[in-house]
Amino acid sequence: MIKSISKIRKKFILISLIVAIAIGAAIVALAKYYATTNNKGVAVASGLYFSSNILTQIDGSTDINRVKNEAGIPTYLNPKVWSGATCTFAIEIKNNDSVLLFNDANLDIEYKVDFLLLENEGNTSYTVKQVSSDGNTSIERTLNLNNTVSFTGKIQGGQPLYDKYELSIHIENEGRFEGRSAPVLVVAYPTSPDYIAATADELRLVSIIQGDYTQPKIEIDTKGFLIENYMTDSNWLDVVRSYSGYEYNITTTGDIASTGIENVNQDIAITWNSNVLTIDKFNSYYMDAKNKNQITDNGDGTSTMIIDAMPYSAIKLTFYKKDIDYDFASLGSRQNFINLVDAEIIEN
Repeated sequence: MIKSISKIRKKFILISLIVAIAIGAAIVALAKYYATTNNKGVAVASGLYFSSNILTQIDGSTDINRVKNEAGIPTYLNPKVWSGATCTFAIEIKNNDSVLLFNDANLDIEYKVDFLLLENEGNTSYTVKQVSSDGNTSIERTLNLNNTVSFTGKIQGGQPLYDKYELSIHIENEGRFEGRSAPVLVVAYPTSPDYIAATADELRLVSIIQGDYTQPKIEIDTKGFLIENYMTDSNWLDVVRSYSGYEYNITTTGDIASTGIENVNQDIAITWNSNVLTIDKFNSYYMDAKNKNQITDNGDGTSTMIIDAMPYSAIKLTFYKKDIDYDFASLGSRQNFINLVDAEIIEN
């Protein structure tokens, strides 16, 4: 009797698992069908997907030399993503619209993707890289004015997959470039199987890609002696005499490179009255500037130090009286004391 009950339980569990699997498969199939019939802009036929993360599906010619004369081609600008002087667009050619919406296992799509540089920009260079699915190998080609660069690919069905192409724009001289780079026209379309290639004009993916560049800069947000906060026109001399050293603070703002790793550095010139003050020679900024020969005696009673600064930095320097017997009363005013030190950005 116990054995019979055990057998019944096993059969019940097995049947439950089979039913659960069948229901799960039906839900996935139903979801694919429902999404396909309600996303006509992506799925042009039941179970057929040819899409991109950047390129847009627009009916029209697949001949890139004809496409370049079309009006209304969408322009895709980089979202301010620059690593130094280079911006890279990762273009995906996909067989899916989501993890549920992808081509069937018996539907492999072969395609062609063309790149065309539409204008001549002498201060920038353009390359396209076809990256393998495992990311370990790539084919790289250079774009030149009015010369089409083409790649072919094949995306197997049965699971959501994509091929990747990296379009890189590199600025040769950042100081001479501002605004948008030359436009690059990209056209992708299926070439096989034949019945799909016959509708390539309807499945065409197209966009114009441009890099939008604003030269990164930093700015001085605040600068001045720390004791300025305690000084008035009437008590400034007493405040100054009560200290033996004078901390000078500089804070910066500005642009951060979008990679989050590489910051935009710029030079700051710090000039002080060397007849009255001497700088702390153990300060790291001073020692770095000295090693780089970036401290200058200007020959007019002032000295200048060039330091390398990043955006959102807090720079602290300390100055002392050059002559222990010097009396700041000879300066005559609070403002003249403040003017003993100044800092400014060195424009490239």
